[in-house]
Amino acid sequence: MDRTQPGAQGAEAGEVAHVPLGDSFKALFTGQVSSIFADRINSIALIEIIAVRTSRFADSGSIFELSNLTLAMTLPSLLFAPFAGALVDRWSRKKVLVIANLSRGLAVLSILFLRPDVPLGTYYAIVAFLYMMNILYVSARCTVVPEIVPRAKLLRANSILTAGATAAAIGGFAIGGVISTKLGWRPAIFINVLAYLGSAGAMAAIKLRPRTDEQMAQERHPPYLKSIAAGASEIAGSARVRLSVLAPPLVIIAGTVAFVIGVPNIEGLSADATMHIGFLTGLAGIGMAAGSYLTMRALSRVNRYTISGVGTVAVCLVLSAFGFTTDFAVLGAAALLAGLAAGPVYVSSETTIQEESTEKRRATIFAFRDMLMKGVAAGTAPLAGLLAVTLGTKQAILLMLAVTLVLSVAATRRSR
Repeated sequence: MDRTQPGAQGAEAGEVAHVPLGDSFKALFTGQVSSIFADRINSIALIEIIAVRTSRFADSGSIFELSNLTLAMTLPSLLFAPFAGALVDRWSRKKVLVIANLSRGLAVLSILFLRPDVPLGTYYAIVAFLYMMNILYVSARCTVVPEIVPRAKLLRANSILTAGATAAAIGGFAIGGVISTKLGWRPAIFINVLAYLGSAGAMAAIKLRPRTDEQMAQERHPPYLKSIAAGASEIAGSARVRLSVLAPPLVIIAGTVAFVIGVPNIEGLSADATMHIGFLTGLAGIGMAAGSYLTMRALSRVNRYTISGVGTVAVCLVLSAFGFTTDFAVLGAAALLAGLAAGPVYVSSETTIQEESTEKRRATIFAFRDMLMKGVAAGTAPLAGLLAVTLGTKQAILLMLAVTLVLSVAATRRSR
């Protein structure tokens, strides 16, 4: 496998930057945008369903229903991600993408036929299934890119995919919120179904490059559990892959700390605080989309793990503003800059894993990354809340961001 220095192929990438990525990439991009748009509308619609069923959260203990929803979204990744990744390594990525989106579309469609008095646990079971399919989908989406895009174009392709995904997420949250609030959750769920089915149709148009006899021979897999162990061993043994797996979870830790501890401070400032929080989230998304585009345009010659390391450290430093001030203009700038730094981290992470990992273990490695991302988000939120109560908000946010900063620097240094 080609192990050229990450970033050293920048000249080659620059030479092909103007060349179209092809119809299969367009199909993948369209399918991903539609799928992520569906995910975000689904999240908002489910919150609206819970709100309606609990008298707008006025019922005793209704706040725990949101915790149950979060648990249903998180547990599948924590429990099954590496196992799902090993399956994707054995299957056709294209078929996984199509089947996963079809399955999610049909599962969401079933919500429209549930009785009004069905226990909320039924919704959580459907959500858990959706996120099981999401594990398969994400692992296949990340690993299919090298099968339709030449190596020299991977950074460009991932930049476009990340920017598009961020825009779709922002649009999904915004449109889902408006539709669920003004028209109710049923129209939002119907649009959700159409988006998933549209994604499946787009993914079906992908054409994979023919595989050589040598590639087919290299795809012989060891027993299932040994495949999972081999994926973990490759993460531990390759410094570049390890940083690419660790950098996005470290960014998520920093973002979760700023959100969990910073939001209550902002909420106490004015009646428009919730709107301000929405603006901050939007600014972070805009920054991330811009950062992803910047990676393609200005950072193609920069070492991949330098991008990951510096970007992760920058996110921690910028978000420390949430521990010093509640001035909306300053926090808005911090959110925008944090997104600007985070975008290249995600692009570099995906590109490096695609370039550096063994092909027959690639989905397993991406699944481990997804598991870490979900796990740190689930673990950081309650810890941040506990420290805020114990130490005070300013001390808690600075302490946790300082620890994340140290971990980011350590991960970067060990990857040199």
